[in-house]
Amino acid sequence: MPACVPQTIKLRHEHSIALHPDAEENGTMIPSPAAPGSFWLVPERHTGQSLLMTDDTTGRMTGFYEVSPQSSAAAGYLAYLINSGVSVDAMDSFIEVHPSSEGIIWLMRYCTEKHEDRQFSEEK
Repeated sequence: MPACVPQTIKLRHEHSIALHPDAEENGTMIPSPAAPGSFWLVPERHTGQSLLMTDDTTGRMTGFYEVSPQSSAAAGYLAYLINSGVSVDAMDSFIEVHPSSEGIIWLMRYCTEKHEDRQFSEEK
């Protein structure tokens, strides 16, 4: 059985989560992008949230939590990447579908840059 199992529940938006046992309570969070199902909620800032947890040393993804109209669509794939030990660096060339309410892809790119900056600072 995989260590990281994706789960989703539908409330106003879908709430999807997958945590590896190694996941720590750190991560990077952004508002989920507006998309079908949440576009008219932008003024109230109710488009959802996207959280990506990574290992600070290796950049390996350890968990995610996302609230958006269609978060379950990517939950299984993200859990697979987490179980496979994929680093955010490996996702640098990933091309997303647009428009999408998926905020995790944006977080992967941001965390990749943050990880690269940290490695560059340590080399100095």
